[in-house]
Amino acid sequence: MLWKARTPFKHIIYALVLYAISLKKSNYILDIGNSRQAKSRLKKDGVITNDVIDNLGRKQKATFINESNFYKLVFQSRKPQAEKFTDWVTDEVLPAIRQTGRYESEKPTYKLTQKTFKGKNVMTLRDLEYVIGIDRTIIYKVSRTNQRQGYLLEGDELEEFKKRNPSIPQKLAKLLIFDERQSRKLVRSFSFSNSNKAIDEYFYNKAAEEKTMLEILKITHLADDLQSLVIRKAKNTEYYKPLCLIISKMFYDVGLMDEITDNLDINYAPSWNLSARKEEYRRRLIELLG
Repeated sequence: MLWKARTPFKHIIYALVLYAISLKKSNYILDIGNSRQAKSRLKKDGVITNDVIDNLGRKQKATFINESNFYKLVFQSRKPQAEKFTDWVTDEVLPAIRQTGRYESEKPTYKLTQKTFKGKNVMTLRDLEYVIGIDRTIIYKVSRTNQRQGYLLEGDELEEFKKRNPSIPQKLAKLLIFDERQSRKLVRSFSFSNSNKAIDEYFYNKAAEEKTMLEILKITHLADDLQSLVIRKAKNTEYYKPLCLIISKMFYDVGLMDEITDNLDINYAPSWNLSARKEEYRRRLIELLG
């Protein structure tokens, strides 16, 4: 990720941050004369434009690039700092990978570990930087646009968070965290490949999914019995539609039906996929417990 080479090539990494804010400034840092031509040679799925808030509080349009495109820009540059970086890649990194299959820097790489707050998984800006591949200062700027995202931990809340999550540096006085919905929204803001998969893996909780599946099956079993009873005993009575509304809401609440209906007859459209969805839940639970 971006921070791995920060110490020997500080100016190169800084150029990436500036590029994400201003193409003109980054081209000055990397000495790339034609910004449009440089941008045209980048992979399109690694370039995206987003709203950010500048230092004066104004909303601006900013272009972001991913790590792969950043390297392409550096390799095009003839700035001394960029050429030094290119020499390091070609003289040290690539030969080491060819000879040993890997390259080890002096600093340990960042390890993404699950963090929890009040029983739910959350992410920090550092985690999102690792997943998305964009400097955390840029992610922070995007999180501040429109509806502010994230929850600021400080004081006793932060100390408790540190106890439950040992990977958090003890010296921090404040920490911004993001729940699953907010984290996914930020990832979608950049839409770089593999980010969504990493988010899925991070927030996946097998134990919680098993519990959810069991609860769904309990509700489904109860609703099944009620549905069968209502169709057999009350179909031609004034109670049929009100009872169907209650039962269909039970199915709707656990995702088995797309709408609440007053008719649960199997020949009625809203009930067509009900059996297939029930079976899908049972199969999924068997896989989880298997």
